[in-house]
Amino acid sequence: MASGGNIYRWYDSPIGGTVLFEGNPFVTLILSETKRYYVSNVNGLESTREELLVTVFPNPEIICPDPVSYFTNSINFNFNVINGSSPFEFVIDFGDNTTLTTLTQTVSHTYMEDGVFDLGIIVKDVNGCVSSCETEVIVYKGIFIPNVITANKDTKNEIFNLYYILNNQYVTYNGEEDFLLEIYNRWGNKIYFTTDPVSGWNGEEVDTGTFYYNIKIGSQNFRGWIQVLR
Repeated sequence: MASGGNIYRWYDSPIGGTVLFEGNPFVTLILSETKRYYVSNVNGLESTREELLVTVFPNPEIICPDPVSYFTNSINFNFNVINGSSPFEFVIDFGDNTTLTTLTQTVSHTYMEDGVFDLGIIVKDVNGCVSSCETEVIVYKGIFIPNVITANKDTKNEIFNLYYILNNQYVTYNGEEDFLLEIYNRWGNKIYFTTDPVSGWNGEEVDTGTFYYNIKIGSQNFRGWIQVLR
């Protein structure tokens, strides 16, 4: 907004150019980048033009995490922001009737129950520009990894796998994250692997003994030993 004159004439260049508006204030169109305007004071005679710089700040864009399953109820979240001007303020709705306002991009939260939670994140930068995103957080608070299987075809304790506990039942994981199950012998040789979260390992190709596993689900790893009995 200009002040101190009778009529204000707004231009798109310092000399010549196009008259964009006469009056005050001059409301620009929605701008996607910083732009210069030029304004003169008409009071009988027209004054020289003064430059006015309209600065457009880039809107922050938060990179929302993909839907992720966690086999723990205590979760660390890291929020990445591109564009915008720091410092950033985050308002986080964890989806369990808990919210947090923070200036840090890494936060921890503990879910008290298993379930699927809608995680909502709002980010505001130092210029007041705002963006938001939403994603799902799937929490399996109770997991079970057996350390013994009996490869004797009696249909009991025959499949080694990672399970989660739902309604007091052991359920095979079948989520969206990349899955890998590896079995090693005592010399460190890999003897079995699968990327199918349902298949598991039945130990039918080995004798009685102790073996070692690595289970990877997304970015989470579970390692330990498994004994095969016959």
